Amino acid sequence: MTKFKQPKTRVFANLLHNTFYRKTVIILIGNKGMFLGAINNNKIIDHLFISTGDQEELEKYTNFLQKFKGYYIFFLLDNNECALHHELVPVFQSIVKANPVEEFIKEHFSEEDIVAYNVYSITTKTSENWAVVLASQTYQPPLSKILSYILENSLKFGGIYFLNLELKTIIDRVLKITGNTDCNNNLQIFVSILNASSIKCVVKHHGNIISVKSVDYPVDKSWEYVQGIIEHEVSDCLILHKNYINSNELNACVIFLVNKELQLLLQQSAFNAHRIVCLTEQDIFKNAADSTLLLDSVIVKLFAERKSFLGLNSKIRAVIQLDLVNKWMFKPFIGGVITLILLLIGIKMETQLNQKQMTVLNDKYHKIAWEYRTIKQKYPDIKDVTNLADLYSFDKLLKIPVLTPFDLLKQLLNNLSDAKVHLNKISWQLNDYDNIISPKQSMQVEISMKFINNDSSIIESLSAFNEYISNLRKRFSGFDISYTRSTDKITNLFGNIVMPVTIIISGSDGSR
Repeated sequence: MTKFKQPKTRVFANLLHNTFYRKTVIILIGNKGMFLGAINNNKIIDHLFISTGDQEELEKYTNFLQKFKGYYIFFLLDNNECALHHELVPVFQSIVKANPVEEFIKEHFSEEDIVAYNVYSITTKTSENWAVVLASQTYQPPLSKILSYILENSLKFGGIYFLNLELKTIIDRVLKITGNTDCNNNLQIFVSILNASSIKCVVKHHGNIISVKSVDYPVDKSWEYVQGIIEHEVSDCLILHKNYINSNELNACVIFLVNKELQLLLQQSAFNAHRIVCLTEQDIFKNAADSTLLLDSVIVKLFAERKSFLGLNSKIRAVIQLDLVNKWMFKPFIGGVITLILLLIGIKMETQLNQKQMTVLNDKYHKIAWEYRTIKQKYPDIKDVTNLADLYSFDKLLKIPVLTPFDLLKQLLNNLSDAKVHLNKISWQLNDYDNIISPKQSMQVEISMKFINNDSSIIESLSAFNEYISNLRKRFSGFDISYTRSTDKITNLFGNIVMPVTIIISGSDGSR
């Protein structure tokens, strides 16, 4: 048995439509008028209905479309010009690699005809035959006018679909959402009321849309009158397809998608004990505000969730193919070009930065070379280049001022007039002396002294010494001051406490 495969154009287009196009405008063209719904993330954010007599006025729908320029526009056809065909297409071995339905369309339809189809059964008893249901319409106003406007104004065109075929997916979706999937194998009669198409009655079994009928909706009649019309149409469908039901040993399921008032009435109907599933908008979309009589918006939202059977002719096929090329080839190519441009800009900026760094290094090189020539002229007798480099380094070092302790020592001695302090020795050293590697210098001054406190105890002397150290730290706040003292070497000479102490002052004078 041959497995049916959709042509690539239809497959890719439907994949794009169902996956990426979340902002859409659906134009449902019916017998009574045109319903336009703008959908964002499966919520209708704006809608418009144009009756059949007003469809020639372009401004009515052009103003609406201009409000949603970034949205993809889809057509859902359901007017009198839509024809439904059931064909049994044989498959010949000579064209086994070709799609026989596409070949059938080329032979039996004009290039201007928009055609969509669904292969719902393939039999291989004696020869291979594909059972197909096709929907077609001639490319004519108002569809042709609106599509021309869309293309001329560079609006985003999505595709054209037929409601008669899409109802297969819509009905399956309704049964799944409402938990009635046990009706999938039944003969299904679907009834709803649309502003664009009045009362719509559809008979379906699996993927086959057996029949479609539209009946005028009496606006000025009561709900009971409308109930009677619907029950009459359903009864006619059951009688008309009685042999089909019996020969295939099927159960029938009647699905009503109506408002709350009709739901209450139709739930009381009986059709030879056949299953009745009566639904409102709230049963399908839990966040729906109110149950409306005319359910164009519900059908449009269900269609927007999953589009299945794309309608094509030669012109529309070319537009779809160009859109696919734009999506999968041209836009990625533009993205690659933009990425390459950004990469080149980055390389250019990095090159300019490197050039600036090279200029700085070059200036330093010329400066050093000039100083080198100056020193060489100053000492012409030196032949060894290594000694000359050392001499250059020494010359540079000698020009760098060295930190000296004289200011610190002068300040320290001026503050040692206290009779309690007796100096023994002051020594100093320069720490981390390397004018090239570590140009920030520090020094350390070590003071060996005796702290003598007259006529006091040891505790009083220690307190006086701590006060002396505290004052010293205040006077030399920019330096680190530490000290060492040995308690066991403290002596008491005739009531005078003598305390040997070593004080270390380290840090920088802040001049460098």
